[in-house]
Amino acid sequence: MAKNFQHIRPKLAALLIVICLISLFLAAESVRIAWATRLGKSSKVADLRKAVSLDPTNPDLHYRLGMAEVFDLENPDALDGTEQLDLATHLNPRETRYWSALASACQFEGKSNCAGDAIARTLALSAMAPRIHWEAANYYLWANQQEKAFNQFRRLLELDPSYAGPTFRASLGAAGDPQVVYDAVLTPAAHPKLKLAYLNFLSSREYGDFAFHIWKALAASKTPIAFSDADQYLEDLISARKYQEALSVWNDLEIRGLVPQSDDSSNLVFNGSFEHFPLNAGFDWRYHQEPYTAVRFENRQRCAGGGCLRLDFSDVENHQDEPVYQIVPVRPDQTYLLTARVRSVNIVSDSGPRLRVTDPACQDCLTTLTNAVVGTTPWHQLTLRFRTGPQTAAVRVSVWRARSLGYPTEILGTLWVDQVSLRSEAEVTAQVEKSGGPPDGK
Repeated sequence: MAKNFQHIRPKLAALLIVICLISLFLAAESVRIAWATRLGKSSKVADLRKAVSLDPTNPDLHYRLGMAEVFDLENPDALDGTEQLDLATHLNPRETRYWSALASACQFEGKSNCAGDAIARTLALSAMAPRIHWEAANYYLWANQQEKAFNQFRRLLELDPSYAGPTFRASLGAAGDPQVVYDAVLTPAAHPKLKLAYLNFLSSREYGDFAFHIWKALAASKTPIAFSDADQYLEDLISARKYQEALSVWNDLEIRGLVPQSDDSSNLVFNGSFEHFPLNAGFDWRYHQEPYTAVRFENRQRCAGGGCLRLDFSDVENHQDEPVYQIVPVRPDQTYLLTARVRSVNIVSDSGPRLRVTDPACQDCLTTLTNAVVGTTPWHQLTLRFRTGPQTAAVRVSVWRARSLGYPTEILGTLWVDQVSLRSEAEVTAQVEKSGGPPDGK
């Protein structure tokens, strides 16, 4: 048996040596890969080059080195960086970000064929990724291939409408014509929200006329539109003081049933009796809640008519306040009569709430107020006569309270407002002469 052990002893020793060598090799490989991985996390080009030399078959290290070399602001090496990115794509040709980076590097170097091939590979690998279509569209613009660029922009918006703003800026900057962009990027089949986003984009720039053209085409079509989708365009028009266009949009929404029908077409104030809960937008009443003024809309049980506005004041810090207002289009150089029914309970202040009319474009040109409402009063009428200026296109009708200059400075109590009406004095006079008495609500 001893002789047999003597015989196999050299073989065991050889096996142990092989195992030790393999273990040492694996340990060395682990150390090499670990060190390369650690260096690969650096942003320094020198460290990344060492990482690549330690692990030359790792595509991610070539990718990181290529990105660092191409886009190094201080010492760029675009030539080697592009080669590193190309190596990354060969080591792993199914990784989209490698092709995307190579496309950017080639474009940076002005190599259109290289960039175009890389862009085509990114589209083939990630056809459903919005970012890839964004990159492709911008490449095609750079390569002066506008039709391909617009095709990519159109597909991008189909995948992700949140790219609408950047897409419209890039497309319009390239084409210079909003009609070209509308036809090529949106197309008749585009979602209404995208078309409305485009007209919002145009209206905020110097293409308001074309935006209005898009709106009228949408309004005349059977395309479903929600008020929330059109609200931004309407607000842009009102903010720009394009009141006639805004009124046209408002009327279109009214025809579609997205805005309640006005009960009295001769009353310039919309929803003057608060029969509909205000939209807080457009030409309806706008309101905001403050800690010291609660805004409510009540039913007919407590109102003079079908509904009414209720304001509860609890202001002990003497704020100037305008909790409710409405923008009303009017004509210049015209005399108007504003009336409203109001009542109050325990309003404690020497500066009570009033109705106020101002010109949003020029308060110095037109600002007028009714008497203040204080104490406890039954339903009674407030009347305000005013004349618009030569440039007045709209007025702001509001419930307004000035800071008190006397004692007590706070304001407490409740005010109800109903049957707010604004008519031209000439119309009121003609109605009185025709009917032999004052018009309804006067």
